[in-house]
Amino acid sequence: MSKAILFDFNGVLVNDEPLHCEALIHTLAEYGIDLDRDTYYRDYLGFDDRECFRYSFSGANRPSDAASIADATERKNAAWERLVKASMPMVPGALDFVRRVRVTARGKTPHVPRSLGGVPWFPPLNPLFDRSPVPAHGRPQQPQFSEHIG
Repeated sequence: MSKAILFDFNGVLVNDEPLHCEALIHTLAEYGIDLDRDTYYRDYLGFDDRECFRYSFSGANRPSDAASIADATERKNAAWERLVKASMPMVPGALDFVRRVRVTARGKTPHVPRSLGGVPWFPPLNPLFDRSPVPAHGRPQQPQFSEHIG
């Protein structure tokens, strides 16, 4: 018998990639950098937020130091949250699925906990959030999840 189900939030439960795209376009515009949807989906889709800003700032000859990237990332996250509060598009069938399971979520970014708690129509899930640091390469290792099973 399974004791836990692990899954990614973004793209599995919600289709928020268009919201990330819009938030990045909005944030880069604050820095005078133009980005359109086609370019986002062609050149940025595989990047996390930090890499999006490093790539954009380097291409625009803007400082891409850690502080600049952190500031831009915070601005982008704020823009993303505003968009999520207005509309969070669920992946077809996901809402029925999450109503039947307990969620174990982890994430360095605020996206998962804030979005679960900030959308009034999202069902109560009794989530358990693992706030352990995300490795430098951005992907968790299996042992980090095993403590939640049992």
